[in-house]
Amino acid sequence: MDASSPEHTTPNGQAQLAHNWNGASLTLSFTYNKDHQRAGLTASDASFLPQASTPASTAYTSNTLNQYASLSGAGAARPFQGW
Repeated sequence: MDASSPEHTTPNGQAQLAHNWNGASLTLSFTYNKDHQRAGLTASDASFLPQASTPASTAYTSNTLNQYASLSGAGAARPFQGW
């Protein structure tokens, strides 16, 4: 298995990390701001980047005792007692 990871930095503050293995490759390019904080990331193959999950929302109603009587519109078999 041929695995290499050379890293270099360009004059404009951009860093690259390249990986090669079994005929495949991935290059990650990082950009930084003037304070050397990472400002961006690009990948030669986006399938290696984490994917955002779909945001979820749950509607609930509570009574005066802060007990959850309904979650997402469905009544509970017994009241939820909160946290």
